[in-house]
Amino acid sequence: EVQARHRQEAADKFLSRMMEGTVDGLEFSLEEDRWRMLWGREAYDHLASQEHLTYTAFIRDLVAPTVHPQDRENYMRAMERSSLISAFLSGETRRVLDYRVEVPGGEYQWHSAELHYVRDSVTHQIKSNCLIHQVTEAKRLQLEEKRLLEEKEAALSELAQAGREHFA
Repeated sequence: EVQARHRQEAADKFLSRMMEGTVDGLEFSLEEDRWRMLWGREAYDHLASQEHLTYTAFIRDLVAPTVHPQDRENYMRAMERSSLISAFLSGETRRVLDYRVEVPGGEYQWHSAELHYVRDSVTHQIKSNCLIHQVTEAKRLQLEEKRLLEEKEAALSELAQAGREHFA
């Protein structure tokens, strides 16, 4: 009994760490073109009332309009049913997609959709569990780091060019 309790506590801690920062949990039944909300924050409660929509309509009509225009085409291509099914069939077990999404107030936050592909043990249908994380601060730091690296590379390139011109 003590070992079982310790195993359950360890599983609960693991689940808590995995869910930290998670905004939504969704399940996509890809072959059936269905989706359902597993859990969500209050801001996403309105989605649960839309579970009658097919997965395709959910992504196209509810989610895509909130995705930043510069990210929308890539998002739609990556989240298309056929793309997710192909990824599973090619052996992919996990995919992460970062994109900006409009939040109340008209601002954008960076979200990361972490998709895990599985075959349902009962129905044998292809499913994807999707954890959506809000990653705005991490993405801001990543983009700042990339900008600084590009500036450093440009400065080094200019120095190298100046050196070649000086010795020419």
